[in-house]
Amino acid sequence: MPTALRSWLTIWSWFIILFGAFLALAAGPGPDRLVWTMMHLFGPAAALEPHAALAFATALMGCVTLGWGQTVRAFVAATPLFGDKWRGPWRQLVAGAVVWYVLDSAASLATGFSVNALSNTLVLVLLVVPLARGGLWRLAAPRPAVA
Repeated sequence: MPTALRSWLTIWSWFIILFGAFLALAAGPGPDRLVWTMMHLFGPAAALEPHAALAFATALMGCVTLGWGQTVRAFVAATPLFGDKWRGPWRQLVAGAVVWYVLDSAASLATGFSVNALSNTLVLVLLVVPLARGGLWRLAAPRPAVA
């Protein structure tokens, strides 16, 4: 994997980690106001009356998002161990990201949070386009046969 791509993916994963931590703040008093303000920007205000169940779900979503970012960060760190076979594991990770994108965006649209579907698109594009440009879908060079 090219060094510039590894650097970008490290930055991308830290962004996801920090956003997850931001969402996790919904569980606590005080900072939760920032989360509610963001959610009001993303969807219908009437559906966003703060209450314990919504705070729990948002904080839980933040923890999962943080874990997803850490998983990508671990992939970046482990990529040198994959050698020229790095594409296989990263293709699987992208497949998981596409599943997330389709389901999360469909749920966002169905519940009136279309701005979240747009932000999902940005997150996916910022993951997949650099990987594609870095050779994710190119075939690895064949190894010479050993006699």
